[in-house]
Amino acid sequence: MTRTLRYPRLMSIENFRTPNFQLVAELLEWIVKKFEPDAALDAQMIQTEADRVNFIKNAVLLMLQNSRIKMNPKKLYQV
Repeated sequence: MTRTLRYPRLMSIENFRTPNFQLVAELLEWIVKKFEPDAALDAQMIQTEADRVNFIKNAVLLMLQNSRIKMNPKKLYQV
């Protein structure tokens, strides 16, 4: 599916068998930047739990404001 959406990296479903927040953050950053290219999100700068929470909050808020897509921040964080 990511290939169809032109995600720049190959990915398998095996990557999601165990929790992988870094991968989810990378995907979320890519999706947000598709809708808002000037968004100030950087998945590489996430180091602490507070950074994770702020990243998820900002990404969900940007998606809601720019594209009216609702995301569940709790479920995104649990990944």
